[in-house]
Amino acid sequence: MVSHYDHYLTVLEIKMVKRYFIWDTETTGSRCTDDDIISLGGIICDYRKQRFIPLGEFHSYIYTKKRIDPGAYEVHKISQMDLDGKPSFGVVMMELSVFFKKYTEKGDEIIWIAHNGTRFDDIIFFCNCLQRGCDYYKLMRDCRFYGIIDSLVLIKSLFKGKPATQMPKHVETGRKSFKLEHLHEYFTGQKVIGAHDALVDSRALLDVLNSDAMRLKLNPIVLAKKLNRKDKVFGNLKRSAGLRFKRKINELKGINVKETKKIVSKFYPCFQELEYIHEGLAKRFCLNCVRNVIIDRHVCKLDPSLNKITISK
Repeated sequence: MVSHYDHYLTVLEIKMVKRYFIWDTETTGSRCTDDDIISLGGIICDYRKQRFIPLGEFHSYIYTKKRIDPGAYEVHKISQMDLDGKPSFGVVMMELSVFFKKYTEKGDEIIWIAHNGTRFDDIIFFCNCLQRGCDYYKLMRDCRFYGIIDSLVLIKSLFKGKPATQMPKHVETGRKSFKLEHLHEYFTGQKVIGAHDALVDSRALLDVLNSDAMRLKLNPIVLAKKLNRKDKVFGNLKRSAGLRFKRKINELKGINVKETKKIVSKFYPCFQELEYIHEGLAKRFCLNCVRNVIIDRHVCKLDPSLNKITISK
């Protein structure tokens, strides 16, 4: 149980945080361990007098060779042609860290806010860093990351126990809804134009948080209660990603030994396409350890169901 003293310290900490990053992603699909982020957008804000004040915007498409799922395309309308010639994930991450430095001073830290972020955006961002040759923890340090607030969790908590007449609704159906586009229309009276674009959705979330109804409910204490600080975030992400990678491992079960050896050498414990050079060392992402490893020094034991083969790569 959190003591009043600890809670007081958390409120003081959140008051000391100088910036907030309201962000969103668009992806090739909905599987965090298989799909790539192809668009990332966000708005860096100050928070004064219970209002998020926008300071600057970031947006970039991200090149990938992965096929865009037809269902995902129907949502965001981003095609492979739109990604041709666009920067790689690593380049966009460097641009993102430069963007943050532009709007912060030494000692400032940033809280990231995404709608349904803890169940999707944060996880796929973490997995993409691991699988596309980017050091997640170094990136977070460079981006002055302090913690995460999931706006979906935040807004649901503000309406918990309220009568049905006070719940956010889909304007057309009258049914309770916490989808971002429905929240935007309910709180602002306007539909989101160009929804499911990473930057457009970030602007929509900013509008929701700054709406009159939400400003009456939001303050540093409320934000502090829903803040997941970075140490907790890192632990949660590793567990969440680990579970998803384990599901991926389970897909290999049932394959005979001869085929297993071929598949293992190519896909397990590290994805073949993830090999990259960092500081002169060849690295890959290890499924078992859920982290990037130095290929020539890493020893990883396979799942017993895969014939207990050991690979030193």
